Amino acid sequence: MTEDTLIRLIDVKRKFKLGDQEVDALRGVTADIRKGEFVVILGPSGSGKTTLLNQIGGIDHPTSGDVIVGSETISKYSEKELTKYRRRKVGWIFQFHNLIPSLTAGENVKLALEMAEIKQDQDEMTRKAMELVGLGGLENRFPAQLSGGQQQRVAIARAIVKNPEIIVADEATGNLDKTTGKQVIDVMTSICKEQGSTFCLVTHDPNLAHSADRLFIIDDGMLYENDQERMAMYGLA
Repeated sequence: MTEDTLIRLIDVKRKFKLGDQEVDALRGVTADIRKGEFVVILGPSGSGKTTLLNQIGGIDHPTSGDVIVGSETISKYSEKELTKYRRRKVGWIFQFHNLIPSLTAGENVKLALEMAEIKQDQDEMTRKAMELVGLGGLENRFPAQLSGGQQQRVAIARAIVKNPEIIVADEATGNLDKTTGKQVIDVMTSICKEQGSTFCLVTHDPNLAHSADRLFIIDDGMLYENDQERMAMYGLA
């Protein structure tokens, strides 16, 4: 662990019950993630990607092990404390943008400020977030008036508007064509550098590995870094 470590995972395990069976979604994940890093976690469907992201993002508690953010062990938080953590410190980007169709782009972004109980300067913060994702001036358009890539940029603006320490992205380009996906990734890496937020992106797409400051591969609930054999499976070694 170094001074600039923001997220620390210590032997994190997560078990789920499916009927009479017990499934090990995470089987002892240990890793340190530094402040301001753009981290890509690569793995196939069912490998534990989303389960791991849910630990970092405060959606779920591990069965055992510790998730530490800053100096706080969030894995020991109550549900009320986790809700506050998610609202204040975490921005979420999903594969499907999940915009509210009856709200304008600006209103969708501003909603994150309302949820975080940030009352002052909402209009200015929304405007800046929209500019950061390259959509300045489109605040009054409704989602149906935007392309798929633009809608995903609005979702990114919603995630970054409250200046969170951590942004977690679950297959954020999975619903986009290759060119648009590359544009969205470029926006996220640019924001990572400009805003200083720590990005944790999970994906099944090895093409996104080249955007990472650090690359992890998750396989059957275990996390690997600099594993040549697994990297070779994705054509990355």
